[in-house]
Amino acid sequence: MKILKSFTVLAILNIVNVFAIFYNERDDTFEYLIQDDDTAQISDVINKNATILTIQPFVELNGKTYQITELRPSFLDSNVETINISKSFSDNFNIRDNAFYAAKKLKNLNVYTTKATASEQAFNNVNEEINITGEGASNLMKSYAMNLVKSIGILPRKYVENVEIEVLMKDYFSLGRYVKMYFEYTADVAHGSNGGVALALKKGDLLGIARAFRFIMIGFGFEDDDIYVVTDNKEYSWNIVKLGNQWYNFDIYNIDFSNFEIVKGYNESAFLTDSAYNNQILKEVYGDGVGVDPSEWSIYTSEVGYEYEVPVEVENFNDWLSRNGIGNRTP
Repeated sequence: MKILKSFTVLAILNIVNVFAIFYNERDDTFEYLIQDDDTAQISDVINKNATILTIQPFVELNGKTYQITELRPSFLDSNVETINISKSFSDNFNIRDNAFYAAKKLKNLNVYTTKATASEQAFNNVNEEINITGEGASNLMKSYAMNLVKSIGILPRKYVENVEIEVLMKDYFSLGRYVKMYFEYTADVAHGSNGGVALALKKGDLLGIARAFRFIMIGFGFEDDDIYVVTDNKEYSWNIVKLGNQWYNFDIYNIDFSNFEIVKGYNESAFLTDSAYNNQILKEVYGDGVGVDPSEWSIYTSEVGYEYEVPVEVENFNDWLSRNGIGNRTP
């Protein structure tokens, strides 16, 4: 009899779960989908004329406080130009697929919390004039990059320490090829040097896409100090990657990804020493037979690339290495 009662209780619980009731509440700004765990998801904008909207971690509705956990597709017929995600979040806040699909006028996404994440299709059809800023923007785009990598069928690495260099080269080459195939290099994006924007739109300039590729590799499982973006301080920017204790130049824009050894899954010539990069790439870019002396190259200390992200955005690469002690250059 006790067993029968247990099965009966379990069956009732399952029925309750299946028919859990979700309902909508609203205030003057948003409509919320209330969940059975007393959390709320933003599901619509009520004030369609508002140009600035701020998302807070909690909302009080009819005398009850709900934790806000997600932003769903919400902006049909909205005039919003700026969305601020508050710094006050202490728990995860996720931006769902197609969240900004109907936000035709959105130009600023200011992410002040480090708790914000984004699904792999969160930025579908986002306005190409968007700018992504705020101290939480880097974490947001790293989470987005991780989900993007998963969506293309590549399982992120849990670690890269002690992984053979040949395996790391294959990882860089494989994901670099993905970027070369599906990202568009263009100077016609309003904030194309912003790595978050380039990643969200899958288009940007040399600097923006190099920053986007760094996010992708970190989302894949590499450490922040395994890959950076450098510049010759003239017109050109590209990635540098650490293999073992040595830094190599990895320039997606100039790599022929159709040329590789099938057995290895990569081409060693994609990973250039400083002198080889200057001779093969920069001398050709500037057509002067000189290029730019590698001692004059600088590293970007900013990750996303928005104004005032860091006090000094670039630092001489040699000085940076001397100060941080992270690997050695390849002459």
